[in-house]
Amino acid sequence: MLYLLSSAFCWAAFDYIRKMLTKSFSAAELTVFFTLVALPLYVFYWIAQGAPEPVWADYLVPACLSGGLAALGSVQYLNALKRGDISKVIPVLCVTPVISGIAGWLVLNEALSWLDWCMVFLIAVGCAIMGTKSLNMRTSGFIPACITALSWGLCIVFDKVALQYATISFHLVFLSVCIVALNWFFLRPNLTIKQSEKLKMVFVGAGIFVGAIVFQLNALQEFHPGIVEATKRGLGVVSALAVGYWVLSEQITRKQLFLCFALVTCVCLLVIDN
Repeated sequence: MLYLLSSAFCWAAFDYIRKMLTKSFSAAELTVFFTLVALPLYVFYWIAQGAPEPVWADYLVPACLSGGLAALGSVQYLNALKRGDISKVIPVLCVTPVISGIAGWLVLNEALSWLDWCMVFLIAVGCAIMGTKSLNMRTSGFIPACITALSWGLCIVFDKVALQYATISFHLVFLSVCIVALNWFFLRPNLTIKQSEKLKMVFVGAGIFVGAIVFQLNALQEFHPGIVEATKRGLGVVSALAVGYWVLSEQITRKQLFLCFALVTCVCLLVIDN
């Protein structure tokens, strides 16, 4: 449970830093920067565990699918953030727990209970209501958000499949290599940082990213992918609202307070039931 909650809060902090950096870097540049900073830490983690190798015959296909989807989702999400209208497509991103729940059942043969499905659905709806007043399919960020939701919803399921045949440390190294290679081959990002303060923020973001993904993969060994995604989404929205209030001095309405309470309650019921 600690891994699950820690992952959710780390992802919320990482989203805030990513949003700040999209003003200075392209989606591909940010994705590669974060991954390259994190990669040496993953390699050290893997070596410290004795450099165990996976069961290649069973690991390679789900790992490649996960790496490809992770790369695609990260770039498309940052594209949506950079366009500045992500608030209008948040309902699309909120369906990731539903996608993970269905994919987990189809791929892993792990079905959620009726209570779990109710909580996942309520969290998705609550996040959508919290994030926006309307769904605008004409906004420039709608298509990237659709691709992100599908990619992230499926990626986490293939992560769980791959982790049956490899350690978390090796999987992190493999995913990082896939993400960097795919971005470099298809998008050729410019890896130059001219402002030192931006470099510091990249390193801070990468550190938070490492925590988020390590905690998430550990949580996946205990929980269904749909539950991990729902917890991440629910607590992420609540955390973002808290940051807006405490850091940016934004006002919180009674409706938002009620939704925060409802989301936290749903997350608690979801975790306790498992």
